[in-house]
Amino acid sequence: MDQSRQERPLPAWPGMGTLIAALDETIRDPTSGSPVLLAIEEAPEGSAGADFLEGLKARCAAERGHLAPCAFLRLSTSMPGDEQPVAILVHGLRTTMPPNTGRLRLPTLDLLLPTVEAEELRGVPRDRRGRELRRVLLHRRRRDSRFLEVFNGEAEAAGGTLPARLLRLAVRVWTAGVGEWWFGARVRWGRVGRGGWFERWTQGRIGGRRPDFFDAAARLAPGAPEPLDRDQALLGALFDDLEKALKRRFLRPAHSRRPGFVLLIDAVPQGPDGPTVERMGNFLAALRQGMKECAEAGVVVVVRVSPEVRHRAGFSPDLLEPNDAAVPAALRRRKDAGADDRESPGASGPRNELVIRVPEPGAPHDREAEIFLANRPKLTAPPGSRLGPRTALLLQVGALLAVPALLVGGWAVAELHGDGDGPCPEGQWEATGGLSCLGLSDGTEPFRGVSEEFGPLIELIAENNARAEEYGERGWQMRTVVHLAPYTAAMPGPGAVQDSTLAELHGIALAQRMLLEEVGRDAARDRVALRVLLANAGARFSEGPRVAGAILEEVDAEGIIGVTGLGQSREDTYRTMDVLDAAGLPMIGTTATADGMLERGAQQYFQLAPTNDRQARVAISFLAHTPLLPPSEVETEPEDATEGSDADSDADPDDGVGPGADGDPAAGDPATVPADAAIIVYDELDIYSENLAEAFRTHFHEEIGDRITDVRYRPREGVHGEAEGAYSPDALRSLGEVAEHVCRHMAPERSTVVLWAGREGDLVGFLDDFSRVDGCDSRLTVLGGDAVANALVGEVNPVAKHSGLTLYYLVHAIPGTDPRTERARLFNRTLDAWAEERRRRGDAPPPATGEVLESGGAALGWDAMDILATAAGLAHRTEGRTGDFDRSAVSTVLNTGNVNIQGATGLLTFRERRVPVEKPVYVVRATGEGTEIVLSCGRFSAGVEDTAWGPDEVPCPRDD
Repeated sequence: MDQSRQERPLPAWPGMGTLIAALDETIRDPTSGSPVLLAIEEAPEGSAGADFLEGLKARCAAERGHLAPCAFLRLSTSMPGDEQPVAILVHGLRTTMPPNTGRLRLPTLDLLLPTVEAEELRGVPRDRRGRELRRVLLHRRRRDSRFLEVFNGEAEAAGGTLPARLLRLAVRVWTAGVGEWWFGARVRWGRVGRGGWFERWTQGRIGGRRPDFFDAAARLAPGAPEPLDRDQALLGALFDDLEKALKRRFLRPAHSRRPGFVLLIDAVPQGPDGPTVERMGNFLAALRQGMKECAEAGVVVVVRVSPEVRHRAGFSPDLLEPNDAAVPAALRRRKDAGADDRESPGASGPRNELVIRVPEPGAPHDREAEIFLANRPKLTAPPGSRLGPRTALLLQVGALLAVPALLVGGWAVAELHGDGDGPCPEGQWEATGGLSCLGLSDGTEPFRGVSEEFGPLIELIAENNARAEEYGERGWQMRTVVHLAPYTAAMPGPGAVQDSTLAELHGIALAQRMLLEEVGRDAARDRVALRVLLANAGARFSEGPRVAGAILEEVDAEGIIGVTGLGQSREDTYRTMDVLDAAGLPMIGTTATADGMLERGAQQYFQLAPTNDRQARVAISFLAHTPLLPPSEVETEPEDATEGSDADSDADPDDGVGPGADGDPAAGDPATVPADAAIIVYDELDIYSENLAEAFRTHFHEEIGDRITDVRYRPREGVHGEAEGAYSPDALRSLGEVAEHVCRHMAPERSTVVLWAGREGDLVGFLDDFSRVDGCDSRLTVLGGDAVANALVGEVNPVAKHSGLTLYYLVHAIPGTDPRTERARLFNRTLDAWAEERRRRGDAPPPATGEVLESGGAALGWDAMDILATAAGLAHRTEGRTGDFDRSAVSTVLNTGNVNIQGATGLLTFRERRVPVEKPVYVVRATGEGTEIVLSCGRFSAGVEDTAWGPDEVPCPRDD
């Protein structure tokens, strides 16, 4: 029965992206609306329509299994008189059921299909045909099941014992007539017979009293004196059974996991020996009637027809183009309230039926459709339960059995939990250890365990969301954006702020408020009001994949169109991206910079921060052309340097790293040279750290030389879980060992810079330990990655604490110090206004506001919201302001490069790649009072770009 041929991609007709997105939505949500019948008209010599059917078939298939049940029928080779076309469709559906959706049961059709092939009834008198059909059907069921044969064989094998004789007697009684009677009673009085679809259908054609099932069905068998229309009977039974197969039942959880059923039919005659146009047309007319009578079936039927077959089948003469605005609306098959397709006067087919014309050969392809199909080559399956259907059934039965116990013991639970609430609000769950709550929040229920510094911003999010909902009630379009980040630490407590999450949330909350103000001024209602859901992925994104699953469960209910954040380059972040990408949910990454974030190939991921490779090239350019350090004393052995340095021994150990003048590495030593050696400190199991170290190493080798020392370290036990055993044997076990190791290498190599590729928290610990190493050179120059900026968002500035430290680090944006564009200045004014507003209300001063401005995370969060708001507005207008757009429309806008805006961190466009080209990068020097820009490279706006730096006009590294 295999009707397949070589797989071909879907043709990129104009409007194909919108058409396929509408079909996907209909298949994913099979329980609402009417069935869909889409006819593709094409001349017999054409092939584009056939490619369209083949592409849909491939779209429903996964690498393992299937995403939706899909049957393919080519009427040119199978028609009544040969193999039953309906049997081919049934076989195709049953063999392509997706995993965990159960076996497809079609009770009415399983009786009618063998009936139309029952040659045993040919020549049987009319008054005996019904009973003979019952006997034939029962015989075929027994033959297929072989239950009685096995049962009787076991009884015979038991010999002449009394139990064996009783078993044989039971078998004889059952086969002598009781079994046949019981079979007939089950059919007549079950769902198939009494009050079923077939009874209604036959009564409408025969009239009179209610017909017996077997007497009526016998009129479909060969040799019937007054035969009924077989095609109508079989197709009607098929659609009725499919409708029942999608109804949710308590004890059949697999039903709720089923997507819609897809039937693909090629009805274009293939030469003079094929079926006639009349036979094809009659079959399709019966199909249209069956779909009309079963108006709630979750079925999508796509038919390729020739003009002659279309006319014979009774399709509408009105032909639409694939990009016609009426096509997606009809395909989404939403019914108007109160509409009843079964009683539509004058309609011969289903309510949602349309015919489109195949574009002429050689017609130009739609570029947007090509991008859409490339990004979403397969049907996006809705997120389902992680439990198998059998497990779900056991849990449901267990829940029923547990009800009495819960009723009896409920008062005890109420005593233990006060008002009966769990430890976490709805939509959240306890993290491992029970110290914090993970999951989703709209701001009204903050995460337990989150630092108090988040409090004012979470309150602002809740206020903004209420305002967005008010706009939605007043007629504006409203959608939801999720900020996915680690809001709580592994050991929550006061001041436990996760990396750049606090800075990002500043930008997101204030951008949301600013964007809502613009919505209020939009009389044309072109803008979209955005709500923000907060998603706590746990420390180091450990619960990211599970939280991503929770997000997908709320996509439709909350109208989620995108996710921001994902600001850590970790393995769990990658897995989280995979979950969101598979569901077609756009992601705007903020502060994550590891090259692997983009190299992973997620089709829905876009990044704002420059990659580690770009940042490392800028950093090494700075080192290669800037005199920073005293000349090396290579002739001095490390022991001599530590024992005979009287000048250095005068340092007070309480002064930190050393006694340099205000962090100047050249104090008292006027001769300085560019760094010619580097110590690269990194955690090899941290994706961000290892990637940045590799980039530092590669470009230092290319620009400066080979004097590179790698220092691998373990941050602390348990950070990387089961992967701890993967560390190299020479990985140092503590930051104290790292400090001693660096000291030994620094003594003879004074022109050595420490390239810190680790996390910011580890840098603070390293500096504290370095200040306590006996006999070490008092001065230390460190150049770190962008994560170092987060070390300055705290109570103690490491530069102020360690006077001998010269600290340089990379930054994505510092609009507070260098506002190059009006958008950056607007960001500054908004943050200042927020701080002033809090002061007027008598709140505590906003913590670390200045450092937040300089970290870059806040500006990146601001830009992420701006991008999604712009994409949502474009999708809304592209869909004709109908309000039908969803995440797929936003994804199309982003993937086609239509977002091109001025952001606070630079020019934001994804037309050329998934990260903006020439994204600005700064090298800044941290001081006790703030930061000092020493280098800037990149494109800030369409007319403002730094292509060289320094007094010697050193060329800035360029993106390839």
